Amino acid sequence: MNKGIKKITLLANLFVASIVLVACSDSESIKNESVINIPTLKQSEGELEEYVQEDNAKALSIEEVNLDSVNEDRTYKVAIDKIKNISDFDISNISLIYNEIDKDGNIISESKMLLDMTLKPGEVFKATFKLKEGSEGISMTSYEYNALDSTINVNLKDNNIKITKNKLSKVESDEYEVLSFSDAEKIDSTKDSYKYKIKIKNNSSKSISNITLKVVELNENGEYIKVSYESLNSALNPSEESEIIISASKKSSKIKVMGYVYDDINANLNIDIDLNSDGAKINNY
Repeated sequence: MNKGIKKITLLANLFVASIVLVACSDSESIKNESVINIPTLKQSEGELEEYVQEDNAKALSIEEVNLDSVNEDRTYKVAIDKIKNISDFDISNISLIYNEIDKDGNIISESKMLLDMTLKPGEVFKATFKLKEGSEGISMTSYEYNALDSTINVNLKDNNIKITKNKLSKVESDEYEVLSFSDAEKIDSTKDSYKYKIKIKNNSSKSISNITLKVVELNENGEYIKVSYESLNSALNPSEESEIIISASKKSSKIKVMGYVYDDINANLNIDIDLNSDGAKINNY
């Protein structure tokens, strides 16, 4: 395999794709670096009821909301919440349900935000909520997440917890990880962001299409601050390469490919790879 296309860190058969931003000036670029994550114990089907119960289902710590401004002329406000996985298991598909409130504490609207990513134990996401006119903050009312083969709903108002077992849909991702990525080349800069070009290679023996990368941005403290999606407009044949453009905020110090989605054309399968949990969701189409 071409080592310039993919650098692999091997730890207990855990493969992690990472692209690190070391650029703050136009003369620098992103370099691939090894990122070592300690793999969490995967539970087999049937063990989850003993693993996630009401006494450990409160997997998130949500810090008090701070008000900030997105733009310099302060034409609108945002609320920033620090969401931390305080459990000892991976959680994914996190939904935050909250109320926007005015200066008197009255509810203006009820909203829901989906964090379409996996948080490993101890990882933090700084969620940003753009406030509607008249809002002075938000009040979190409940949250929901997936852990292995269950959906867990935590109601913060009445302290009620609901655990619903789902059909097990994730499999080990190793055999479905078909893409590798080159180092990135900075190609453009705007007031708020940098744009980078990277090469993608299909390392498999099958043709794939509808490729979308899930890219997360991290701040200098290693906290996730944004999730974005970048799509490739063409299919890739076996061993074929292409290029994709990634845009990253200048507030970020690192970006990482958290996962990707593609269609296996010959098998008529849609495959969703989660590199943070080594899992894959397989669907027919």
